[in-house]
Amino acid sequence: MRLCLAVLSLLLPAAGAGAHPHIFVDTALRLDVTDAREVTGVTVSWAYDEFFTLLLFEDMGLDPDGDGVLSDPEMNELQGFEMANWPSDYEGDLYLESGGAPVALGPPQARGVRVVDGRILSDHYRPLAAPVPAQGLHIAQYDPTYYIAYTLGRGVEIDGPCEASVRDPDLDDAARAMKQELATIPEDGMTELLAGHLYAQQVMVTCAP
Repeated sequence: MRLCLAVLSLLLPAAGAGAHPHIFVDTALRLDVTDAREVTGVTVSWAYDEFFTLLLFEDMGLDPDGDGVLSDPEMNELQGFEMANWPSDYEGDLYLESGGAPVALGPPQARGVRVVDGRILSDHYRPLAAPVPAQGLHIAQYDPTYYIAYTLGRGVEIDGPCEASVRDPDLDDAARAMKQELATIPEDGMTELLAGHLYAQQVMVTCAP
């Protein structure tokens, strides 16, 4: 989501350490699971908040009449805006673990962008570098810097004989941990606070015997 941060930095004051997120994204995840109960890929859907959508439109010179409806040429320009600015070392704010070990994901594949009710909705696909067992797969989606807050409000869908449970973070525990992290930052404030994981929802996949 580094493109989002680049756009935001041009339009908002710099945020200090411990700042609240500035971009809010409703997400949906869909896992591809084989008959052998192995996960082969994840489709990620991001629904940006209305304010960020407006900022991005302004930055790209889209929707000059401000009605939230893009023309066909404008939609063509918007397509793939994330993929064109996706650094090779960017994790995509998506983290999978299998058996306690990180799961490698392949490069993103754009699956389309649309605008619904004044919000940008974008979909992309992340293939796994190698299939992993669905049972016990752990998934978390977060921006390490916590400039962006993700919420799995649109659910987790699984193709196959498995299901996903979502555990919300304990906000009191997160606030205490954030306070402890802030206490370690030097007075010059140059250390980047990586607190996004504290506020991440945790997804666990289980399969019937």
